[in-house]
Amino acid sequence: MRVTLIVGLFVLIALAVRILVSDLSGDRNFDQRIVAEGRYVDATGSALSFTFTYADYELIKPGMTYDKVVEILGGPGHEEETSNYGPIILRRVGWQNKDGAVIVVAFADDRVAVRYQTGF
Repeated sequence: MRVTLIVGLFVLIALAVRILVSDLSGDRNFDQRIVAEGRYVDATGSALSFTFTYADYELIKPGMTYDKVVEILGGPGHEEETSNYGPIILRRVGWQNKDGAVIVVAFADDRVAVRYQTGF
């Protein structure tokens, strides 16, 4: 049990570092590029238009389930990336509100590991 917790913590730290490094390596316009490329769309091709606020972003906490984040933000976001680290599934999901603000959440086994926002 203790080994599993240590491995899980190591994976979460590695994920956080990976996200921060990509942000610090000149990819600060990540969210703007996604919007410009039209990637924030639902299954029908319609633009996603959520009404979440910065206060909603603050409600998202590490360890929270994906379903709870969807409930807070008003619907499923756009899955940006999925990868496996051994038995752990990592994925990054983004949401954009109608004012252009973006929230990106990284999940490890459907639990919040890291969150990032811009545009508020």
